[in-house]
Amino acid sequence: MLYVALGMAVLFVFIGYIINEGNAKTLLSTYRAMSPEERQSFDLTGYLSEFKSFHWFLGLTMAGSSFLIDSFGNEEMMVFLLGIYPLLAYAYFIYKTKDYNSEKERKRAPLYAGILIFLSLIVGAMFVYSTAGNELSIENNVLKISGMYGEEIPLESITSVELTNSIPDLKMRVNGSAIGSKLVGYFTTDSDERVKLFLDKSRSDFIRILAEERPAIYFNSADTKADYSKIISKLN
Repeated sequence: MLYVALGMAVLFVFIGYIINEGNAKTLLSTYRAMSPEERQSFDLTGYLSEFKSFHWFLGLTMAGSSFLIDSFGNEEMMVFLLGIYPLLAYAYFIYKTKDYNSEKERKRAPLYAGILIFLSLIVGAMFVYSTAGNELSIENNVLKISGMYGEEIPLESITSVELTNSIPDLKMRVNGSAIGSKLVGYFTTDSDERVKLFLDKSRSDFIRILAEERPAIYFNSADTKADYSKIISKLN
């Protein structure tokens, strides 16, 4: 994940470096979309100064933040940085540089910035939801796993429950979320078995649940052994 963040940081710095007055008509979308008359009244030099400073700052701060987060081993925060920071930064840049544009575009700038802020809120909400964890409960003879990709399994359909300290080697994610050590959703193993995970891999214990007409389910929580005992007591 660190290399992805550094790659983005280099890209932002490169964008700030490569665009100049000589190639702005081709590479700078804002300038390229203008009519010849609008270009004559556009302060390209001033805008490019803001453009370059912004992208250099964005790239360097992303690189520095990435190294800092990586030193703490917090992959979840790294994903948050990659998904949220650029959106908020560009919202700020659009609003800050609105006075360089035509009156029509100046009026649209708050809308564009607002859209990016709204997108950042959606990404943030998805991040929080996907990393919030899942809870296991048993009600009315149904085992329920709450949260993202939740499950409801009738106890009578469960054929096996096992407490283990390992999970199969995973080949790929099919439909789910993989953020840092937290895996939720459908995955395939190296043996091409389809499994459903509700896991934090940083924990050492896992519950393996087999039920009729379902893929194997692997689950853990802050108190996995207590959850395992809860299932066994209801099955016996």
